[in-house]
Amino acid sequence: MPLVTSTLELIDTLERALVREDRAAVEQLLAQFESSTEPLLQARAWQARGVQAYEQGDFQQAIDFYHRAQPIFESEAYYDGIAAIWMNLGNAYRRVGEMALAEQSYRQGLAVATEHGLRDTEARLLMNLAVDLDNAGQQHEALAEYERVLAIAREIRDPKLIRTAMQNIGAVSGELGDVVRGLACAHELLDLCIEARDVRGQSMALSTIAHIHRRQNDLPTALQFFERAVGVAEHGDLTLDAANDRLSIAAVLYDLGQTKEAEELTESVFAVVQQRGDLQAMHEAARDLGYYRSRRGDKEGTGGYYRKALDYALQLGYQPLIQRARRLVVINLCERGLLEEAHAEWALYQPGVHFDDQDPIMEHAARAAFAEAMNDLDLAREHFLRARDEARVRTFVQFELEAEQSLLGIAKQRQDFDAFVQHSEAVAALIERIRGAEVKSRIAVQSAEQQILQERQERERERAVLYSALPADVADRVIRGEQIHDQFESASVLFMDIAGFTTISDRIPPGHVVHLLKAIFNVCDDVCAEHGLTKIKTIGDSYLAVAGVPEPLADHAQRAARAALDMLDGLHALELTMDPKLGDTSWTKDVGEINVRIGLHCGPLVAGIVGEQRLQYDVWGDTVNVASRMESNGVPGSVNISANMAAALQGIADFAIESRGTIDVKGKGAMEMYLVARSS
Repeated sequence: MPLVTSTLELIDTLERALVREDRAAVEQLLAQFESSTEPLLQARAWQARGVQAYEQGDFQQAIDFYHRAQPIFESEAYYDGIAAIWMNLGNAYRRVGEMALAEQSYRQGLAVATEHGLRDTEARLLMNLAVDLDNAGQQHEALAEYERVLAIAREIRDPKLIRTAMQNIGAVSGELGDVVRGLACAHELLDLCIEARDVRGQSMALSTIAHIHRRQNDLPTALQFFERAVGVAEHGDLTLDAANDRLSIAAVLYDLGQTKEAEELTESVFAVVQQRGDLQAMHEAARDLGYYRSRRGDKEGTGGYYRKALDYALQLGYQPLIQRARRLVVINLCERGLLEEAHAEWALYQPGVHFDDQDPIMEHAARAAFAEAMNDLDLAREHFLRARDEARVRTFVQFELEAEQSLLGIAKQRQDFDAFVQHSEAVAALIERIRGAEVKSRIAVQSAEQQILQERQERERERAVLYSALPADVADRVIRGEQIHDQFESASVLFMDIAGFTTISDRIPPGHVVHLLKAIFNVCDDVCAEHGLTKIKTIGDSYLAVAGVPEPLADHAQRAARAALDMLDGLHALELTMDPKLGDTSWTKDVGEINVRIGLHCGPLVAGIVGEQRLQYDVWGDTVNVASRMESNGVPGSVNISANMAAALQGIADFAIESRGTIDVKGKGAMEMYLVARSS
């Protein structure tokens, strides 16, 4: 059935209130929707209530609300709502650990969005699917989806989505070992964010670059970029972003052997995020502190922090995070010999609920630790073998090494000499493999940095050409990929031409012609820069500039008039010396004073870029043609203006306007013209 316009208008009003975060207006509208007899309004209210429940951490209630809204959206053929509700459901299922249902929901929504051309929703659903594939260890598949997101984001010109997709492409490329592409993408993202003044984007790009270097074991460079990320985040008052990057700095310091500094930094971050009440950051800081305590043998301190990490995860209600934290608690309890507590905690564990592709490995490691604590060495060995095999499949060499080291310990306890020798050899081989990979990584990073530097230098050369050929604001837009075709309701056009230049140029050497024009146009360039006019181009001995383009200016007419009068003064004061090396200078005695004509007109015009090999910013319209007629029908040494221009300057004390009457103009007929000068 067709949707009622007033209903859609009400829904649109709600959307605007949500964007403004106007809680009072949102609640008033939701109350109106809930009491309405219109099913679509009721369904939109249930969807909004579901989002509120989701934000409050009550994911099951959110799912219930979404299921109430879904059939109504479908019966009303409200495709925007159908696609959005599937995305809402996917997000909620993800939070309760139902990853299969989350993927199914995303794909259902994606089918609707794709069929009905809802490109924005399609891109966001693809992004969610890609994130889940990434977390599940399917990086190649995730990369393909991120690239689809980037293509759509560029098509719909969504800068934020473009930057998010680029960040993920860079990160996943780095994880897959394509260091060149990963770093190139992250550096390109950084440049885009700097141009867009996107502080959070800059921080994220720098962090992505740092993570790629850390993955390649280039720890000093990783540290440098993490510190830059912190600096940008703090400058932008992004406290939580800075806190997350400080946790990464601490991890790098730990890897560099600066364990005390790493722990102290993490404790300071923990204090900051506790004060801010950010549960996610509190969870991560507590988990890291637990790890650092475990490495120095403080099992009780480890347990305290792991318990805090679990408590924060429970408050978040995010099941994959809860189960990951619970595994850490169980392992710690086993190490401390608190088997009854470990058994009680393990009874609450939900197997198969994974945050990312490391979790299957850690699940087997936790089971092995529990079995080892119960002195069931055979079961412990079985799970360590499974952990090793999972790590091997996912090419997590460090996890594979840790599993082999655990198997070595089990073999020693079982006094299994053959297994002890086998796992000793495996440990030695893995250590050597890691060392070899580190060398290759360093070479790959150096190659990537060299290639990135070359590409950046090439981009800088291209940018320099753009900025030399185009106004700075226009060049910025071209770099961002915009098509330039602008309409201006009112702007002022200035034409200048050298009186009798054709006759003069026939009598003087070519070198002197160029020298003369350069000197005159330099004066014009300086005047335009002073008054905020945009130089468009020179054609022979003519000079074209505009005021109020590309940035509209309320006082464009006054700026153009002042610039024209300053040009006359500047050219009158110009003293030219002709170099004899450029040709015979005898002509200077016969030519006499060189004068220019200037014409001004104001009105609407169009501006844009023409050309492909050589870009040029140009202006078109009758306003430009009339300005040209004002110049060609002007008086040498004066500024000739149209009736429009005279009206725009009327009453301004700086200017004296003298009527010339009507003058017949080729192609235009009789036109009123005026001379403008400075008031005495």
